[in-house]
Amino acid sequence: MHNIPIRFRRRKILLTVSEHKIFLCLSACPNTLVTRRYLHAVLYGNSFVGRRAVDIHVSRLRKKLASVQDSTHRIDAILKDEGGYKFRSHA
Repeated sequence: MHNIPIRFRRRKILLTVSEHKIFLCLSACPNTLVTRRYLHAVLYGNSFVGRRAVDIHVSRLRKKLASVQDSTHRIDAILKDEGGYKFRSHA
């Protein structure tokens, strides 16, 4: 498994390729809904994978960011409509 180092809140974190893609999608548009369907397309294209695969990657990403996150930065799940995630940045 290949890990990609990123700097977040001045600390180095190692992300998998999938976690890195999700982080880039969410952080590129803070406070904006990124749908689960869009993230699935970014990660897998038209390939079939489990329905909750994106959720599992986001969960792991949240855990990795937790050590450096604070109340001004977090990933929120949005459950209405088709659902997705927002990278909240209140800084």
